[in-house]
Amino acid sequence: MGFVLLGLMTLNQIGMTGAVLQMFSHASSRAPLCHRGRIVYDRTHTRQLAELEKMHLSRRLPFAAWAL
Repeated sequence: MGFVLLGLMTLNQIGMTGAVLQMFSHASSRAPLCHRGRIVYDRTHTRQLAELEKMHLSRRLPFAAWAL
């Protein structure tokens, strides 16, 4: 958020372009990660890392393990 605000406060084309690019890259990376986290929760019904470690997710959810 700090870099976006710095870019917006420059009030020039390069700063605005950088701010928009930063917001786009954040949204395009964050949304799929949240979605994959939901898939993991729906299939395992836990968010506890100690329990997830015992489940060997790479065998249970190979695509999610690879993508994350």
